[in-house]
Amino acid sequence: MTAVVPDAREAAKLRYLIESHVVSQVVAEAARLGVADELADGPRPVRELAAATGAHEGALRRFLGACVAAGLLTPHDGDRFALTPLGAVLRSGEGSLRNYAISRLAPLQWRPWERLHDTILSGEPSQRAVLGMDMWEYLDTHPEEGYYFDRTMDELTAVVADKLIATVDFTRYGRIVDVGGGLGRLLGKILAAAPRARGVLFDRADVIERAKADLAARGQDGRIEPVAGNFLAEAPPGGDLYLLKQVLCDWNDEHCRAILDSCYRAAPGGSTLLLIEVLRPDEVTSSPVHFFDLGLLLTLDGRIRTREEYRSLLESVGYRLGEVVTAAGGANSWSLLTAHKD
Repeated sequence: MTAVVPDAREAAKLRYLIESHVVSQVVAEAARLGVADELADGPRPVRELAAATGAHEGALRRFLGACVAAGLLTPHDGDRFALTPLGAVLRSGEGSLRNYAISRLAPLQWRPWERLHDTILSGEPSQRAVLGMDMWEYLDTHPEEGYYFDRTMDELTAVVADKLIATVDFTRYGRIVDVGGGLGRLLGKILAAAPRARGVLFDRADVIERAKADLAARGQDGRIEPVAGNFLAEAPPGGDLYLLKQVLCDWNDEHCRAILDSCYRAAPGGSTLLLIEVLRPDEVTSSPVHFFDLGLLLTLDGRIRTREEYRSLLESVGYRLGEVVTAAGGANSWSLLTAHKD
């Protein structure tokens, strides 16, 4: 076989892809240390940053050099460092990706990729083999990761909430039940747009306990009833509208039918179910949705589904699929699937 000399530019691109895991870990560690918050008021010397973050000064100096290489920081007057606009996105607050970086690179979501080869050969998730338990058990027993996971889901919800509110008229509904609604950010925004409606936030007991404090801090505890339970078996009854945002993608078909059946049994006739999910295109494209889909296989035995796959799931428990619209474009192309109980 004749040897082929690779194109130098393509080789450089591939080398970057191979080494990108290093960059990801540098970003996550900068987030964990709170480097962006420490530099929010301007450049500081390494000595001060080490004292503020509890880091070893020599190790931190080398780490900050890696942050410069990643584009997060810029050197300033010798031993001082300053934030770049890219690094500033890790500052805490609205629009920050700090929680996202910490959560995505924590063991729960990082370590299953170590067994990608095993999963591709077997078709089975690797998370239990790597961590000794499934995702929900892990979150229950690792509250720090659970905190960042909840915050990340909450922040991702906020990204699409405004577009969702602009797309759907929520003033038509009097009782809105958010099933698997996390800390209640989406439900809170919806109720702000529908001042006569009341909400029910339904999730696991540990999540609901964390949500109560958030609801109180946002002044929404009077209009949102927090309810703990297992959506594989039940859902709060009597809703005009049931919401499932990025819930079904976490589960296999059997569990999805159980979740949908819980909603269907709890819902009165004439009620509406709104699924908010990323849809898989019918044809394979260069969309990052395929990375998301693979990650769900590794961690949860979930999947990104097509419109027709959701139609089949909904019809299997009695729902009728209606309108399907896209609420947000770009890398996270959220679709809204409206279903009805006749």
